[in-house]
Amino acid sequence: MNEVQEAAKQGEKVSEAVASGIENAKAKVAQVVEGVTAQQAKQITKLSVANEKLIAEFNPAHYDPAIIDPQMLTRAVEIFKDVEGALDQCGPLKQVLEGAWVGSECTSSLKGAIYELETALKLTAEGKEVVKLGGKVPRMHPDGKTVMRICEVDVITKEAFIESKSWFWEKVNEKGIIKLKEQLVILQEAAIQHGKNFEFHSKNIIPQDLKRWLNEQKITFFEG
Repeated sequence: MNEVQEAAKQGEKVSEAVASGIENAKAKVAQVVEGVTAQQAKQITKLSVANEKLIAEFNPAHYDPAIIDPQMLTRAVEIFKDVEGALDQCGPLKQVLEGAWVGSECTSSLKGAIYELETALKLTAEGKEVVKLGGKVPRMHPDGKTVMRICEVDVITKEAFIESKSWFWEKVNEKGIIKLKEQLVILQEAAIQHGKNFEFHSKNIIPQDLKRWLNEQKITFFEG
């Protein structure tokens, strides 16, 4: 065997080794993905069973009327129990059902979840279909291919992305306002990318300076 043939033979062995390595790597990746998928499926099943129990055992009398109106919560359960995101781990309906019991502390997070449900109920009463609560949507790069960030949207209807705040504005400092403005601009851009309108809902009266800014940004807002 001459040197050329020997080199060719060695090259074939290297190619086979590389191909074998690639196949082994693919197999390992497949095993990992399969394991993750199985684990996710198990978690989803577990969560689904827990949510079914939560809804089946729902009794408005168990909830603190000082935290939430039991009749409002009953309507929210009836309308949103099957809406995507409502009963996710951080979904607003789940937060309220697990956190507004008699004797519970009304945290800022719980207040926010309650107002998300109030906003969704108001939109439903206006004839708008709520398709998702607490949804996560991508904000894309202008090239349309790269995801720049994942945005959390409080309420999604067929027409709009809605951000809701139950804040007491007199308690929000300048840093908080700046952060909010950045968030609203990002959500507005994401809404436009997804072919939807964007709305900002505030439980309390919005300060005039912020109203002016919202108007300048062409962000539709609602109070109360």
